[in-house]
Amino acid sequence: MRARNIKPGFWKNEDLVDLAFEHRLLFIGLWMLADREGRLEDRPKRIKMELFPCDNVNVEAGLQELCALGLLERYEYQGVKVILITKFAEHQSPHHSEKRSELPGKAGYDTVRKPTKAARQPVKGKGDTGKPTSAPTNGHGEQEKDIPNDNGKPTVDLPETYGDSTVDPQNHNGRNRPDSLNPDSLNPESIEKPIGPSASDEPTQGDSGAGGDAEKKPPYPQEFELAWGKYPKRPGSNPKRQAFKAWKARTKEGHDPAVILAGVIRYAKFCQSTGKANTEYVMQAQRFFGPSCEFENEWSPPEPFPDRPRHSGFSEIDYSQGLKQEVPDGVANF
Repeated sequence: MRARNIKPGFWKNEDLVDLAFEHRLLFIGLWMLADREGRLEDRPKRIKMELFPCDNVNVEAGLQELCALGLLERYEYQGVKVILITKFAEHQSPHHSEKRSELPGKAGYDTVRKPTKAARQPVKGKGDTGKPTSAPTNGHGEQEKDIPNDNGKPTVDLPETYGDSTVDPQNHNGRNRPDSLNPDSLNPESIEKPIGPSASDEPTQGDSGAGGDAEKKPPYPQEFELAWGKYPKRPGSNPKRQAFKAWKARTKEGHDPAVILAGVIRYAKFCQSTGKANTEYVMQAQRFFGPSCEFENEWSPPEPFPDRPRHSGFSEIDYSQGLKQEVPDGVANF
């Protein structure tokens, strides 16, 4: 299969919404099975094995419905049955390394012209010796007119003979948009819509001049930076990026950033009072902001010890209690 494109508007197309959902998915899958010319073999059983190996989908019925909407064409040439996705060439831009179609078109198999090697023409400028040279002449002292390059012929089929090429023209940077970067997609809503400039067509910072410098977006929101600044420090690993991912996940779940910050402050005071601050016993921030929601704990510091020493009051204890009284010798003590 190949990578193809689809827009969100595909799901709201008024023609396609009348189809069963499995037939809409079938239409998308056909793009991935088709070659760069939008052709694939008309073999419904094989298509089902490729796209719906574990589902009970009537592929033949889906193909007939898509043909009725004009989204597909089915034809046969010299015994080879082919499905053609209409408008495929207008709304998909295959990767330049994708090989040409091996299936016949409605008029026959495609042919590829080999480029001819053009003879090197002398140009006006500096020659091999570094001295300026004049324009080429025709042997009578007259300058020759511009000679067209024999290599200017296209190496793909001519549009008037075999239809439009599926390769988009190059942008001003000399690069073709691969299929995964094509902003357009194959769905009826996108027909005859212009293709916008790609990200590579936008001016760079050096080309935009002094007035084109945009302020850099801060990597983390202010609420997280405040919580990160209050979090107790620890030696060793405590990745900030992983902590932010966990913090962001909790905020998406509905936790208030102010509540998380209050939990950070309580935990910092707890570490300070227990002597854990700046030690490896400080919890990693990604765990603190993790699914266990450690910031919701009270983190109450332990109660302080009494002022008097722990080992005191021995003089107040009567150690004679429970001891037997002394008796004279020869007297039984029962």
